[in-house]
Amino acid sequence: MPDSPRHPVLRLPHLRIGQRDAEGGCSAEPVDDDTEDAEVFQAHIDALHAIEQPVTDEEATLLATCFGDDNCFGVAWTLLHLIETAPTPLVMSEPPEGSNEWIILSWRRYKNYLAIHPA
Repeated sequence: MPDSPRHPVLRLPHLRIGQRDAEGGCSAEPVDDDTEDAEVFQAHIDALHAIEQPVTDEEATLLATCFGDDNCFGVAWTLLHLIETAPTPLVMSEPPEGSNEWIILSWRRYKNYLAIHPA
C-alpha cells in the first residue's frame, strides 16, 4: 500500500492534532523555536494535505482518532474539513457526554445541515 494515493491516511492515526502532551502533538501555547518540533508540526500538516479527497468513510473514521484537545493553530479545522469530504457524515447521532469537542462539533454541523436540507 505504500504507493497508494491513500497511503498518507495510514500515517496519521498516531498523531494527536491538538493533544497537549509530550508525544509530538500541539499545545495551546505558542511553539518554541525548537527546529525539531517545528519539523514535526510541519510533517503533520504535510501529511494532512497529502491525503486525496474525498476520503472514504473508513478513512474519515480513522482520521477522527487524530483529534486532540485544542485546535492546534487551526490544523484541527483542516482535519475536520477533510473528514467532512467523506460520503457519509462521521457523526449521525448525538455523541455521549464527555466526547471530544471536535466530534461534538461534527455532530452540531451535521444537525445544522439537516435543518437546512431536510431528508
